[in-house]
Amino acid sequence: MKDNIANLTITSRNIEEAAHGIHQITAASEENVIAVGRLAETTTELSLTSDFSDLIQNQVSEMLKAIAPTIRKPSEQTVVSQLAARLMDHASFLRNAIQKAGQKETIKTHHQCMFGKWYYGHFEEYQNLPEYRHIEQPHELVHMAAQKLVNELSINNIEEMIQHSLNILEAFISFIDVLLKKRHAQLSI
Repeated sequence: MKDNIANLTITSRNIEEAAHGIHQITAASEENVIAVGRLAETTTELSLTSDFSDLIQNQVSEMLKAIAPTIRKPSEQTVVSQLAARLMDHASFLRNAIQKAGQKETIKTHHQCMFGKWYYGHFEEYQNLPEYRHIEQPHELVHMAAQKLVNELSINNIEEMIQHSLNILEAFISFIDVLLKKRHAQLSI
């Protein structure tokens, strides 16, 4: 009985932490959707062709499809919460890049942003996971595309930033899936 009560208490805590993580991921996802929405608005203002608008709408739809599985899945307690917070930071970074489009300012590199600091701060811990390493390149490419957009406001730069943002989200979701599977395996033992 005592063991069962202890297991139920641990399970209850894990469920509470999972709910908190899901809330944070949902908030991060909403921030990303807002950033993508603003990208789409800026793109619409720059483009007079319906073909380009269709392309952007398809990319936004793909991004929403990529985000949806993360929102529905239980989360791994602290790592997922940290990742969700960093993803929210990155959504803010994207919004700032859009606002500074064409202003020729220098923006943070992929090593300087909060997500990059988390990523490189945990490299030793997760470097053996391909899903973790797959986050690095699209993250760097988003920053490069954002710097191009800040240097020169153009449709191509916006398109590039959206595509690399989608790639980050897909890599992020793959990494979260691996963490959840590992967590589930540990709880089953």
